[in-house]
Amino acid sequence: MKARVPATVAFLAAALASAVSGLSFIRHSGAQRMEKLAPVETVTVAPGTFTYRLPGEYLRDGRPVDAPTRQVTFRTGFGIMKYQVGADDYARCVADGACEAADGRPTGAVPVTGVSHRDAEAYAAWLSRRTGEVWRLPTDEEWSFAAAERL
Repeated sequence: MKARVPATVAFLAAALASAVSGLSFIRHSGAQRMEKLAPVETVTVAPGTFTYRLPGEYLRDGRPVDAPTRQVTFRTGFGIMKYQVGADDYARCVADGACEAADGRPTGAVPVTGVSHRDAEAYAAWLSRRTGEVWRLPTDEEWSFAAAERL
């Protein structure tokens, strides 16, 4: 059984555990596009600070307690996919032989599900090769910050 990337919103982050609600990636500045592909829509997440709850299970006297928090500051903004990777987009990676087929083989513009963390990394590498830009999965902190409510 494949390890699963967790449900989002709270992205492309989180710890790896159960089923994926969808994949999203962060783009870094890089070389010029190598091949004409439909542009990947991104949004810029402005720099800022937020309270991040550490992942994991925490116990006190054998009973579950809330995980500790810490302040996390992003001194620079970052770009992140506006929409999750669609099943049809992921299928192109599969057709090119760079990705494993998703469980259930979803189709259409719906977010791809049934992929492992390894599959998501393979897709990021494929997208990087195809666009000439550098794409990667966001960290748990980046994903949480991008998904956080702004007051």
